[in-house]
Amino acid sequence: SFAKNASHEAEQLISEHSPWWPIREGIRARAKASLDNPTPATAFAQGLLKAVQQANPPRLLRLGNGSRILPLMAWLL
Repeated sequence: SFAKNASHEAEQLISEHSPWWPIREGIRARAKASLDNPTPATAFAQGLLKAVQQANPPRLLRLGNGSRILPLMAWLL
């Protein structure tokens, strides 16, 4: 799964000698965030097809649970 791979990759980056060590818990939490409220693949695919089949498809498409809040949080932080 995506979260499992993200968690594995994150663990490779956060050894005690890493500059990321002080924020390791935040990194771990973000790596597992997609497990909290995943978007069903069917719903995602339907939304994506609807968007790209428009006469003027959107340049930016925020689709799926958390797709709006995560960029907002990044901007605020």
